[in-house]
Amino acid sequence: TLGILVVGVAGVLLVGVWFGVPNLLYRQFGEMTAKAGFEVQNIETTGMRRVDQLKVYDIVLSEMEKPMLLVDIERIRTQLNAYGWIKDVRVSRRLPNTLVISVAERTPAAVWQRGEKFSLLDSEGKVLDGISPNEVGDLPVIKGENANAQIEALARLLDNAQSLKSQV
Repeated sequence: TLGILVVGVAGVLLVGVWFGVPNLLYRQFGEMTAKAGFEVQNIETTGMRRVDQLKVYDIVLSEMEKPMLLVDIERIRTQLNAYGWIKDVRVSRRLPNTLVISVAERTPAAVWQRGEKFSLLDSEGKVLDGISPNEVGDLPVIKGENANAQIEALARLLDNAQSLKSQV
């Protein structure tokens, strides 16, 4: 009798999982918490100086007025990390109603010139943004296709040959 009961309960649980009952219960719980005041009403950002804040808010504002428990923090983090200026981002919940976005930005290390096109690069060779020729400033300019892949080697060379650094 006990074995039949265990098999019956396992069968009911398996059918429930098959039809998505746990996900439905989780969504219902999220909706109940929203009614209790646990929904996204505020977004707090830190660490953004060069990052286009409108791009960040476009991604995050889709989560406004959602139940806090149903906010897909990993999706937000993945989308923000795809943006060139962002080196790393931390997304967290501050209960009851605030999403906190902490951004670590990349720092321009060089300018990459390909024909008439100029782009800012970070120390890893990641393209940050396009710029005009008169915005180059004091950054070193590297030229040619795939030159961005050599930026780390250039940095190591200049660190080892300090007397060359001021001439580059």
